[in-house]
Amino acid sequence: MKRQILFLVLFLVYNVINNEVKAQWVQQNSGTTNDLYGVCFTDANHGVAVGLNGIIIRTVNGGILWQNASSPTTNHLVTVCFPSPGVGYAAGYSGTIVKTINGGSDWTILNSGTLSYINSLHFFNDTVGFAAGNNDLIIYTNDGGSTWSPKTNGTNSNQNINKLSFISSQIGYAAITENPYHGVLKTTDGGNSWAKDTLGLNIPFSVFFTDSSTGFAVGTFNHIWKTVNGGQNWTVTDSSNGGCYYDVFFSNPATGYVIGDQGMIMKTTDVGSNWQQETTNTTTSLRSVYFTDAINGYVVGLNGLILKKGINTSVSDIENTDNKVIIYPDPASDNITVEGTQKAVVEILNLQGQLIKSVAANESRTTINISDIEKGMYIIEVKTDSAIIVKKFIKE
Repeated sequence: MKRQILFLVLFLVYNVINNEVKAQWVQQNSGTTNDLYGVCFTDANHGVAVGLNGIIIRTVNGGILWQNASSPTTNHLVTVCFPSPGVGYAAGYSGTIVKTINGGSDWTILNSGTLSYINSLHFFNDTVGFAAGNNDLIIYTNDGGSTWSPKTNGTNSNQNINKLSFISSQIGYAAITENPYHGVLKTTDGGNSWAKDTLGLNIPFSVFFTDSSTGFAVGTFNHIWKTVNGGQNWTVTDSSNGGCYYDVFFSNPATGYVIGDQGMIMKTTDVGSNWQQETTNTTTSLRSVYFTDAINGYVVGLNGLILKKGINTSVSDIENTDNKVIIYPDPASDNITVEGTQKAVVEILNLQGQLIKSVAANESRTTINISDIEKGMYIIEVKTDSAIIVKKFIKE
């Protein structure tokens, strides 16, 4: 028994390491050429991206397919936040804030009480949160966005707040633009008052704290700043002479990602002591990054670009890497055959991620009756002991 347990532990460790090595950034089909400025996921499958002209797109299957959601605005949306799987908020130009209560399928406009551009959102739960933006804008709601009250810091009405990062309901940080010296604001009383730490002449566009002491800011001239004492002091850990970094996200306390111009993605695995450039195969400007776990992450950028880092990245990517599994006919009307694997579980899901059928495949060829399911496009997952092969088919 002890030997079996040891083998299982070693097997799991091997798979984690192996998955990390194999995980690469792969472009997904977003279905749009609109610039995308913000992305957020509630779990490994469900995510929303927002951008130019109020576009909102969502996925329910880890980015295999992205679909347009119903957007109530044509104002640019630059930030999106989901405090729970059902409730989410997005915001952007002209004080626009929109809200969903069904996971991103439908959205309604909220009255923010401002026309200032909103650059960042942070919600602690479905009803309590902050919005921040240009002209020293910091507003607060405790009723799900029905009403908003100001939480100005009183230091300078001309400063722009680019990003919020809270580590608790009381302690939060804000990356700000304020000529001539830019910096990071800190609150220890839930946003009632803020103190400024100056970073210098370079603008911080984003800030992210992993705990009460350790935080990072990124901005112009590819600067990465780090603090180890809760924002009292900041030091530059990486910089260059060109471009901008627009966002930073840590998937765990040691591993973080910074994204910016020219398709640049930088990664650290030692709490920011060293940074290495990741291969992206794009020169498109990247604007927002979000990780659902230590391996799977998403980046969005201009021209509708979406990159995913993970094992399963898209239908086409998976099909190209495992052509031994064949699904036919496609389209199909009564039956569909899965060939090329045995001792697997075959699952059919709709585009909302709901399980329609599950069949045990014990032979190299398995035929599944689909005459009782509705017409449309479906996802089929073939799950073996060592892999999950994902394909699509159409039911006529």
